[in-house]
Amino acid sequence: MSAIVRKISDKTFTYVLLILLIGLFFSIPLLSNNFYVTHDGQAQVVRIAAYYQAIIDGQIPPRWAGNLNYQHGLPTLSFFFPLEGYLGTVFHLIGFSFQDSYKILMIGSFLFSPVFFFFFLNKLFKKEVAFVGAILYGLAPYHFLDVYVRGQLAEMLALMFAPLLFLIIEKNLKKYLIKSY
Repeated sequence: MSAIVRKISDKTFTYVLLILLIGLFFSIPLLSNNFYVTHDGQAQVVRIAAYYQAIIDGQIPPRWAGNLNYQHGLPTLSFFFPLEGYLGTVFHLIGFSFQDSYKILMIGSFLFSPVFFFFFLNKLFKKEVAFVGAILYGLAPYHFLDVYVRGQLAEMLALMFAPLLFLIIEKNLKKYLIKSY
């Protein structure tokens, strides 16, 4: 543990903490007990519940949402993004409601997308530049549109994992390019 702490400098920890605090400030409306109304939010919660029910029923991977369409079922789970369903199921199994699972995933993706972007930019630029870029990425209007208007959890998860993917590519690209020459 101490090796990890020594590897992450105090400046990096400070910047990550600031990014999380700024993101948490803009996530305050999601922390209420009430579920907020968005274009797709309610449907996403229903899909998380359908994933949960399908997994509990033994469908792995889940394909048929038997409780939808007035109990006649739909093949909805074959066509929608599976990651939100799997992660929402995990949170529901821990003990959160389906709505809280949705909100946890939404807040988590809103908070950690700029953090991952900071780590990616930190590989390319100085920490100060990476911090500003991460704040601009995290507070981009599209993030707010996805969270508060559209309620698109799958896109928010993609916006969180994209910088992480860029970081992995950047790290491995340098490693393999140096080995090849």
